[in-house]
Amino acid sequence: MQDFERGFWTGTSFLPWGTTLAGAVRDGAGSPARLRRIPLRLRCPEAFGFGTLAVDVAAPAPERPVLIAAYLLAAPGDGGSEHWADRIEATLGDPAYRASVDVRDHPDPSSAVRSYATWTLDGVSVALSVYGAARRTRAGRAAGLLFLSWSHERAALPYLPDWRAANERLASAAETADVLGTFRLDAEQAPKFGDGGEPAGSTLVEREARLALECPFTLATPEPIASRLSSHEFALWQSPARLRCLSTRWDSLAWRTGSRLTLASADPASAIGAGWFLLGTRNWCVRDHARSRGLTDAVALLDRTGGVRVKRAGDHAA
Repeated sequence: MQDFERGFWTGTSFLPWGTTLAGAVRDGAGSPARLRRIPLRLRCPEAFGFGTLAVDVAAPAPERPVLIAAYLLAAPGDGGSEHWADRIEATLGDPAYRASVDVRDHPDPSSAVRSYATWTLDGVSVALSVYGAARRTRAGRAAGLLFLSWSHERAALPYLPDWRAANERLASAAETADVLGTFRLDAEQAPKFGDGGEPAGSTLVEREARLALECPFTLATPEPIASRLSSHEFALWQSPARLRCLSTRWDSLAWRTGSRLTLASADPASAIGAGWFLLGTRNWCVRDHARSRGLTDAVALLDRTGGVRVKRAGDHAA
């Protein structure tokens, strides 16, 4: 059964798209403790009518839906492999993209891909990679990879209402905002999950879907705040409704006064990577050059703000 649009296989069960990673692990007889490692590899002897070795499943978080299911295709005993593409084409038609490479002179054909094809369905993408020779993996000898990905837009539908409601509450709070500080950065910031410009059209749709799925505490910056900021600035502001917020022109992280917020920071003296100074969380982050005056001033103000802990690089966890 090649019903790619309806779901994916784990173990011997067919699960609908929308199943969470935790649910897929339970069904695939995986250990809940393994949820700390994403993607997860589950045993899977067969999928979509093909012999398989295992499936790697991935999601933004354990309680978020699986977005990726990647199957290691078992190497057939006769060495043939074209039947995968032929059988998929029999169901889905000609691929949207097809490519092949002559790997006969490759020093290690198993590390190369000799044919590749993709199909685009309604909300699901299918990709088939056939290796130049059987590849040794921990799961066994694999001849290729069948890769399924579910669209962010479809996956986010159950989560968007709550995320949009949180955006509306933030926009309401911004109407009476008091800006505590605006900080200038040398480095230009960019919207999270954007393409570098002002999010619009399909880019905006995908950005909102990914935020709702992957970073639900990242909210869109309300217009009264966004209009005051350039792409080189961010602000700390508060509202009379006991809410404080850090905002770039596009992205905001809000918390209630009196609650505890921990921000990670790279101290300028031990900047991360090639001289970058970072400040933020998984949901919200700004960065600048190692000796950034703007970030230094922001950290100093946050240190004076009750309920905010700035955890410097090298600090022990709270």
